[in-house]
Amino acid sequence: MDKNWNKNREKHAESPAGSEKEERIFKAVLALANRGVDMRTVKMQEIAAEADFGKSTLYEYFPSKEELLLETMRYCLQQESAFFLPKVESCRSFSQLTEVLLDYLDQLVRERASSYRMLVQVFGGQGGQNNCPFSGKAFAVFQRMARYSHELARQEGLAVDMEENYFNFVLLSALLNHGVALLRMKNDRILTRENKQRLDGYTRRLLYASLRPD
Repeated sequence: MDKNWNKNREKHAESPAGSEKEERIFKAVLALANRGVDMRTVKMQEIAAEADFGKSTLYEYFPSKEELLLETMRYCLQQESAFFLPKVESCRSFSQLTEVLLDYLDQLVRERASSYRMLVQVFGGQGGQNNCPFSGKAFAVFQRMARYSHELARQEGLAVDMEENYFNFVLLSALLNHGVALLRMKNDRILTRENKQRLDGYTRRLLYASLRPD
């Protein structure tokens, strides 16, 4: 099983979308997740029906439901990266980048967070690199984005003497906290334009204060 798992993992990693059938399967999983179907108990037959395939077709590509859901998460991360990275690298200042990051998180929470949260539940509490969707190409894209962000910050006199790893920690912490706050506001039905602007201002001030030289 482990050998087959690794072989399939390499096959799926070759391209962001994989084959047309694989992408159709991934989108079926996301459609079910968006409707609130519990990914921990969903059956392969349900996914096959949503994709309009026979169950045997799913097993041609994925030997287990766990691998299918893991590859769906990797697919999502790669799709997000393909959408997001050009936006980041089009920025010419750290202040512009900050606005792009905050607007992206808002869009992500409003449009796709519900589906992603259902998928993430499957991997909660499971250890090991094999169970981490945030690896390989997705992690490489984050590192590329972080290096570019660090350079933009330095151009504005921020994080001048800050090591790259610590800068990444500061940036990621600020973005994660911002995303969690957006999710809470969405769940409490208070994610209004005014509240988003207040949160944006708070995160912006916190981020700049953390990066400004003493």
